[in-house]
Amino acid sequence: MMNEYSDEILLISKCGSFSKAAEQLGITQPALSFRIKKMEEKLGAKIFERTSDKSLTKEGEILIEYLKKRKLLDAELQNRLDDLHRNLCGSLVIGSTHGFALGYLPYCVQKYAARFPNVNIQLIEGTMPEIEQKAREGEIDIFITGVEFESVEFEKEFLFREDIFLCVPPHFRHDSRFKDKIITKDMLQMCDIGETKSLPQIDLALLSGETFILLPEDFNVGRVAGSILGTFTEKGKLHTMVTNQMTTGVALSQRGLGVSFVTEDYVRYVDCAEFPALLKVNVGSSYRNVYVAYAKRRYLSNAAHALLDIIKE
Repeated sequence: MMNEYSDEILLISKCGSFSKAAEQLGITQPALSFRIKKMEEKLGAKIFERTSDKSLTKEGEILIEYLKKRKLLDAELQNRLDDLHRNLCGSLVIGSTHGFALGYLPYCVQKYAARFPNVNIQLIEGTMPEIEQKAREGEIDIFITGVEFESVEFEKEFLFREDIFLCVPPHFRHDSRFKDKIITKDMLQMCDIGETKSLPQIDLALLSGETFILLPEDFNVGRVAGSILGTFTEKGKLHTMVTNQMTTGVALSQRGLGVSFVTEDYVRYVDCAEFPALLKVNVGSSYRNVYVAYAKRRYLSNAAHALLDIIKE
């Protein structure tokens, strides 16, 4: 009985609206309402309140919890059967923040898709709290994170350390204080990721009077930037601008609007029309560790293990 319309019920719960769910399903709202009414009649209880926000009834909350668990078990069953027959196929859901999705992750997925063309790959982007929640709920198999955390819910494996650079306006290339310190693409490619000690560094005090373009502090790069600027003796006099995307910060810097913070994987792997002007500061905290993580309670398929192997290469 529960097989019929389970996806529709989960989608309505997620959207909070019959009309939005119907639009995603490609059917009319009355048709969807009719399906749910049939399901409620079979169940002998209402699933959704007939109010504007279509909130769940108590019975609906129990049903949603059951349907989510069953969906996870169905996926695990299929993965185990595929693995038993050594079929590297099925699906793999990978989560990441926008920054990793632009930089490091496509490089890995390209290699993975070439080796395992029968695996259907889905990429989900979001903030790290959103990604972690989806992993808890079984919607994501594996995710990339730069967040330091200890959790009984997740297993994590260290991948690499990467530096956080300053992206500065183009005119810095001609400023006598910085022109010999600008890091070029060729200079970066001569170093392994996270091994940039040989690159020129500057004293943060040289940037006194500049506008700093920051990410919110609940973003990992935002926290690293806050740690770097915490060493600035004139912190109280800082002029700042805030954006919620690293790519936007880089674009603003390239337009001459200030100094932003950019990760090493972004400048290594993203093809920019113009390679940004980069500086490295002599601050010990100007880096982050990158991990791959997955829910401990979730069965990790051969397809997921194969991605782990590629990520670690």
